[in-house]
Amino acid sequence: HCHSEGVLDKVERHVKFSRIETTARLVITSEADRSKAQQLLEKTEANCFVSNSLDCDKQFHFEIETAD
Repeated sequence: HCHSEGVLDKVERHVKFSRIETTARLVITSEADRSKAQQLLEKTEANCFVSNSLDCDKQFHFEIETAD
């Protein structure tokens, strides 16, 4: 599950995103998978073509949980 919130500001008579904060939640089946899950989330952040296309401050937060 992924959720993003953005902040719009008026810059030079144009409304633009000034900040986007994204939280990605990943549920894993085993605690042994936590390191791999972290690596995948970091790779996802680095290669996201949407966020890489935006010229603003971007904050990423990851939540990794183990399924009960």
